[in-house]
Amino acid sequence: MSTPGMSRRDRGTSLGTVAAVVLLAGLIFALHGQALGLGLFMDDHVHFRQLRECGWSPADLTEACRLELIGGTIELWWLPDVTLRFFRPVAFGLMKLTYTLSGWSPTALHAASLLWHLLTCTLLLILLKRCGASTWLAWALAGLFAIHPAHVATVQWIACQTELMVTSFLLGATLCFGRFRGWPGFGAAASVGSTTETTMTPGTSSRGIGWAVASVVLFALALGCRENAVMFPFVVATVEPLVWRRRRRGVFVLYAVFGLLLLAYVALRSNLLGGAALPPRPYVFPPSDPEFPRYVFDKAWYCLLGQFLMVPCVPIAGIPYCREHPLLFYSLSAGVGLLLLAVCITSYRRSPGLIGPAWLIGFMVPLLPVFASPHHLYLPGVGWAVILMFLLRKLGTPGPLTRVSVNTVGGAGLRARQYGPLAAAEGRPTSLPTFLTPTPLTRTGIRTVRRVAMWSVIILVGAAFARATTWLGLTIKTAHQVEHCLVEEIAAAPSGLEDGDTLYVANLPLIGHYARPALEERTGRRNLRVIPLTWAPRILGPVTPAELIWIDERTIEMRVAEDRYFAGPFATVVREVTGQPIPDHVDCSEEYGFRVVVLERDADGIRALRFIFERPLSEPGIHLFWGSRVRWAYEVPPREHR
Repeated sequence: MSTPGMSRRDRGTSLGTVAAVVLLAGLIFALHGQALGLGLFMDDHVHFRQLRECGWSPADLTEACRLELIGGTIELWWLPDVTLRFFRPVAFGLMKLTYTLSGWSPTALHAASLLWHLLTCTLLLILLKRCGASTWLAWALAGLFAIHPAHVATVQWIACQTELMVTSFLLGATLCFGRFRGWPGFGAAASVGSTTETTMTPGTSSRGIGWAVASVVLFALALGCRENAVMFPFVVATVEPLVWRRRRRGVFVLYAVFGLLLLAYVALRSNLLGGAALPPRPYVFPPSDPEFPRYVFDKAWYCLLGQFLMVPCVPIAGIPYCREHPLLFYSLSAGVGLLLLAVCITSYRRSPGLIGPAWLIGFMVPLLPVFASPHHLYLPGVGWAVILMFLLRKLGTPGPLTRVSVNTVGGAGLRARQYGPLAAAEGRPTSLPTFLTPTPLTRTGIRTVRRVAMWSVIILVGAAFARATTWLGLTIKTAHQVEHCLVEEIAAAPSGLEDGDTLYVANLPLIGHYARPALEERTGRRNLRVIPLTWAPRILGPVTPAELIWIDERTIEMRVAEDRYFAGPFATVVREVTGQPIPDHVDCSEEYGFRVVVLERDADGIRALRFIFERPLSEPGIHLFWGSRVRWAYEVPPREHR
């Protein structure tokens, strides 16, 4: 779309931007479009019910933003009850509004996630152009961000929509703040598609108060979406050395407003949550924990490897695995660290300074004490894209023309000199002597080679990202199907389910952690008790043979071959939370109605367990389900019916 006052170049730039956004939409739909048919998954079931039941006030939306991880949702005899509480009323208000307008359709929420992701990528494209990238280089980098393998769960899982929202709001706040402060390349005097670095002149309209107000409003909305938005003022402050001489009084007022907004945020959050509301290990490592410094250090490098080298960010088990391979882990981390250091040194005085590294590290800092999760890489990933832009521009742009020496003038060597704008500023010649001037073919050849190298890197990285994202998308789809099949098999129990029934599930896949709300939504039953007897040895269910032995109507035994119960990551979780492995005898009859005896164990884990129930398993209202290699949840009939 163009206006009569636009030049031909401006119209071409606008059309190029529109085309880039359309292509971004196509790329996102091609790689993430499958999400439209996935429905609800894990946390989504809880949020769906809580949003449906809550009101529209900030207090109601905050109350809905909770996860009764263990206890309210599912009851685990080997772990204590844990509730995760967050302060995200803006994000949950927008999700509730989308649900309400769509008639509570999960498909609409998935479509909203795709649109939020497109908005984020579009704003990132604009930011990259303001930082000096051409339209198509900015499009390529925004496209790499759009299909980064670390972002698959963020885009295709409704529960992660808060991450998409906070990133969009913070990108908008950054663009408005940069316009107000007159960051190089952000003002009206700079051509939108220009790759040159320009400086704002005093008094331009881009420094109006409206941009400052917009930045404050968007920052406030971001604070209502996710907690790591608090780092925004510190991230944008890293560009101040470039523009510090401009409008100091106005920027002091703006930073003061940011400070007051943060104080109000902390006060409101503490009031509605009743304090910091921090969960225990392994969900959050408190600073008082002796392992806190090492965990934060390793977590930082683990996340950076996920950004730059596609290392999978696996909750709970990822960091222990890296520590088991210290040489590889820390050598790769050192390489990424040197790369970041080089970018910081070379971009410090360039437009817009350290915004890339500051964004990457700044928005990562609040999440370092939290257990690793791939969706935590989404917001810091904007900084990754800006850093990659600087690296690719360095690769694809020829440096200043330099000649070392020419022994043709009186037999004396001619000192190396640079020609161009810098030479003019220093009063030196701005053009080469005839005998030093390279031919146009040489200049064109160097430029072509470097641009071909730059685009080759982009294409190779894009191909690797597309392949990994497609594979991870299939993984997400498989996990959805496992949960769906598990719920369908339990719902089809021959004995039928009634309100208040107790369901004992042996070999429950970890993916089925939220089976209770999904089952109640599927059947219309309420107040069901879902009590797993064991997790399955593998995340998606048993792989090696397992055996259920019915001793009598109150006693059963479970045995597994090759694999072990509570081994690997599952053992790590138990030790992190309880401080010890599963003991040989556990009496949980008061809470769950049975006692547990470990019959066989070795260094790898538990091989056999006995469960002694207080009530007969044949009693009405009690159901026993067995997971195996052929069934997700087979209802085991009482002995007299077999």
